[in-house]
Amino acid sequence: KAKQVKIEVKEIRFGPQTDEHDYNFKLKHAKEFLAQGDKVKAYVFFRGRSILFKEQGEVLLLRFANDLEEYGKVEQMPVLEGKRMILFISPKKTAAKKTEGETTQTESVEAQPQVVKKAPQVKAKKEYLGPKVEGEDF
Repeated sequence: KAKQVKIEVKEIRFGPQTDEHDYNFKLKHAKEFLAQGDKVKAYVFFRGRSILFKEQGEVLLLRFANDLEEYGKVEQMPVLEGKRMILFISPKKTAAKKTEGETTQTESVEAQPQVVKKAPQVKAKKEYLGPKVEGEDF
């Protein structure tokens, strides 16, 4: 019990229209949290009519997870709960050791396979043109 490490959950809040500089600033903080061995709970908070931008929020969180891939692994994929879309990222074991100075950044990058996650594809809806009439071509 004396050697137990208490893992804290740090929260990072985004809006669905978060700009590039704000995104990079929050990404830098998330990297620091994961390097310290803390879990990161990133969420997009939808206010009012901004719930219409659910797809943008999901793309933002997937991009966030992809950028933090070498620092932590996704514990829970983006899930919409009420007005929030939540993503959990837990630190990798190599990231926690990195603060102690046991591994260098080049070793941890070479040891990890590079995986590229694709954004979810939205299927196009078929338009209903009415009953089919013989002899007519459109």
